[in-house]
Amino acid sequence: MKRFRVGVIGTGYIGQVHLEVLRRIPEVQVTAVMNRTPDGAETAAERFDIPKIYSDAYKLIEDSEIDVIHNCMSNNLHFDINRHAIKS
Repeated sequence: MKRFRVGVIGTGYIGQVHLEVLRRIPEVQVTAVMNRTPDGAETAAERFDIPKIYSDAYKLIEDSEIDVIHNCMSNNLHFDINRHAIKS
């Protein structure tokens, strides 16, 4: 069974919801989280046992160990992040 390595961008309210659901899917391993504030990313990483922490969405996207991105940032930030993910 293939395991999907996931990176979650944004660890606010909706990011926490995504992380809670993702950890219940056997084929998913959340590998990295990103938040603009290091404390937010560190807190989520500790709570959900996630090994990688980023403070830059673009660096998470460029991590070759990530298969899937969950963009949980504010809606007004989706376009640039998603465009970068599609082009990468």
